[in-house]
Amino acid sequence: MNGKNLFLAGLIGGVAIAALSNIPIIRIGNCLLCMWVWVGGIFAAWLYKRFQGSLTPGQGAGVGALAGVIAGLIGIVIGLLGFAGTQAALSAASQYLGPEVTGGVDVASLAGPLAIVGGFFNLILFTIFGTLGGLIAGSIFNSKPEAVPAYTPPPAPAYVPPPAPAYVPPVAPITEPVVSMVEETLPEQISDVTPVEEILSEQIPDVTPVEEILPEFTPEEPAIPPADPDQPAV
Repeated sequence: MNGKNLFLAGLIGGVAIAALSNIPIIRIGNCLLCMWVWVGGIFAAWLYKRFQGSLTPGQGAGVGALAGVIAGLIGIVIGLLGFAGTQAALSAASQYLGPEVTGGVDVASLAGPLAIVGGFFNLILFTIFGTLGGLIAGSIFNSKPEAVPAYTPPPAPAYVPPPAPAYVPPVAPITEPVVSMVEETLPEQISDVTPVEEILSEQIPDVTPVEEILPEFTPEEPAIPPADPDQPAV
């Protein structure tokens, strides 16, 4: 509840109640169960909705009660300001009625207490009926809270299964011994190999042996000179 808007609406409604309740002839409407107080409480609650934008029955009752209190306080002030006129009116009534009726009591002296008691009595009545008027206005102008949209969860992503692994057929177990298979396979492969002599004889032409190319050569022994008899032996 906004305090500023509450006070402003209650103040305007209270002034309206006090004005309607103190204007001659118009004030007679309060004889119908304080009609102007009801109207002022409803008016204050309507103003609060205009200021605030929303209104509940509890807020309407609060602003209506505030308007009634302000109207009652204004009534007390008006009653005290009119104390002189009230005292003069009671004094004239006392003289008209005579001491036989008044019992010798100075009715004019009762003007002050009557003004205070009447003011506080009006304050209580204005508060009660202002609260009822605001409560009625809150029920009439009740602002329903905006409906919150229901939460809709986002759609779950489509399940994509992982690709299935490629099928690899199992390898057939080897039933024959490996050694026997090698022994059977090697002779067939070796038999198809051309001997080296045949390959060389095809690639190298006929070569004349070295003995035929070079003449016979017999190395000669070197000549040893005869020893000198005069030369000392080593």
